[in-house]
Amino acid sequence: MSTNPIAERIFQFLKKHPPYDKLTEEDLEKLCKSSSLIHYSDGDVIFKAGDPIQPHVFVVFKGLVHLKWPNSQEVFDSAEPGDTFGIRAAFSGNPYVLTAETAKESLVLTLDLIFFRHLLNSNARFSSFFASGLASGTIPQNHHWDNLHKGNTDAADEGSTLDEILKNHRTPVVSRSDDLLPSIAQLMIDNNVGSVVIIDENQRPKGIVTDKDIRRIVAKKFDPTALKASDVMSSPVITISNKLLWSDAYIKMAEHGIRHLVLTADGTDQTSVMAVLSEHDLLRRNSAQMLSVLKKLKTAQEIAALAATRQEAEKRISNLLNNDLPIEKITILANRVNDLTVQRAISLAINDLREDLEYPLSDNWCWLALGSYGRQEQIIRTDQDNALIFTGSDHFRKLFLKLANQVNTYLAECGYEKCPAEVMASNPKWCLTVEEWKKTFSHWIHEPDPKAVMHTTIFFDFRPVFGNDTLASDLARYISSEIDTNKKFLTYLAANALASPPAFNFFKSLAVEDSGEHKGMFDLKAKALAPYADCARLFAIYHKIWGVTDTVSRYQSVATLEPHYTDLLRDAAKAYQWLTKIRVKNALANGRGGRWLPKDFLSPLERQILKKALMPLQELKSIAETRFQTHFVQ
Repeated sequence: MSTNPIAERIFQFLKKHPPYDKLTEEDLEKLCKSSSLIHYSDGDVIFKAGDPIQPHVFVVFKGLVHLKWPNSQEVFDSAEPGDTFGIRAAFSGNPYVLTAETAKESLVLTLDLIFFRHLLNSNARFSSFFASGLASGTIPQNHHWDNLHKGNTDAADEGSTLDEILKNHRTPVVSRSDDLLPSIAQLMIDNNVGSVVIIDENQRPKGIVTDKDIRRIVAKKFDPTALKASDVMSSPVITISNKLLWSDAYIKMAEHGIRHLVLTADGTDQTSVMAVLSEHDLLRRNSAQMLSVLKKLKTAQEIAALAATRQEAEKRISNLLNNDLPIEKITILANRVNDLTVQRAISLAINDLREDLEYPLSDNWCWLALGSYGRQEQIIRTDQDNALIFTGSDHFRKLFLKLANQVNTYLAECGYEKCPAEVMASNPKWCLTVEEWKKTFSHWIHEPDPKAVMHTTIFFDFRPVFGNDTLASDLARYISSEIDTNKKFLTYLAANALASPPAFNFFKSLAVEDSGEHKGMFDLKAKALAPYADCARLFAIYHKIWGVTDTVSRYQSVATLEPHYTDLLRDAAKAYQWLTKIRVKNALANGRGGRWLPKDFLSPLERQILKKALMPLQELKSIAETRFQTHFVQ
């Protein structure tokens, strides 16, 4: 082995790789001057597990280094150019726990350990990179994931808190539940407000009456003089803490489809009213223009207007993403956009077909969202996955197929392409009565061939969007009871989750495509997002969690039931959110739904995070393999 320190060359190399790009030029120059560049042949051991710590930290300059478990050839992790290793020992001062061995001829930088530790103590951004588990041979800790995946909540004016509304905001107008409606209306007129909060004797909010509530009473020709506030108020009220952000407020307003939020001391209805935040307050801010888009989606009078507004919504979602609004908030908004679009498309279709449908449709049916939309994870528009459940005779089937065909056509005009596999409500296979759906699911559960299991991964994520949602909840209960009669079904479901292609190759590098149209790209859907979603679904069904469909909430729900795996499951939820954000950004930049990730799309830091984000998945698969005994499935 030969030593050849080249400080300037090392300086130019390190400043391109995190976290060395966070150092001042002065500190980086000092670090480089104390470094050496060492040549290793293929198969050379740099250090062994159990060896005392060396006086330096290592960075791969060229080549590949494997980090292996002691007394084993199993590779735990690999270090590529720009990756730092030996960091765990640098933190603890204890002997190495892994063996570092070159997998090919390599050049490795050695950085002075004493000065490196000085940088860890003096530079928070530098040390947080390593503390988060981003160096090779380390694992991200749960409490650091928030820093890795969170967005910039200070972008635009999204990050300002609701505290500022209290500075110049008027005292909230309040009343009691037994006050008559005329006195409530007079309060609105006298104070020039559009709402009155109904409080109890402790000033806690019990309900809210709006000018819209009063107009509705008058339109229905009720006698307002005979009605009390308790007769018309909306209850319980939706509350929010003044310590939250403006973006939190309009997301909550959009999520619940309401026009007023009540600010309280702790954000619940158990403390006194501090202020009322209206839709108008938000619409005066540029950041809340999304609310006006949601209003237009709800009120579009023709499909062309709905399609145009849906396109406008996509642009606004893209802007929020570019401004680094946290992905969990973007997901809530995107799901609200999707639901309003589908609901309005159904309403327009019913109106356009009112003569053909012969009479208004009753409440004997429900439109179901499936797949990623059913999981409330469809941030960018993809192809449709939907179904319809109803009760009644074949006469209704004809009506609903006609309606479904119109809805699927309208949704295609709004940018949701028709499903190539025809998993849509307009397909007679997926427009079924309650009993037919029960038979279908029962067949899949009791005869779980590969095609049946594939169908369950789509249909088990169903969610009611329009119509009588009790039909959907009743079906979920039936499915749960059927699985209880054939526990082996979970083994097949687990085997399907484990059948996803590996995310890492033999050398623990990302397994990219080695040929074809997507050569050199990483399949983010098949190797990361889909298996994460499959594992979440599997564990949720195992624990009979049917009221939750999104992947993050499934992991969080399971975490409360499996305390010994809490950290792993929460890591999985955070990793999934981060992977989702990368897919959406990739889709907006490169199209193709964001599935195929070019290697140069990610920054060096993001490439490190991607590798770490996939680690919980390996452990989840191992747990599933053991718990559900998938080795019995041929």
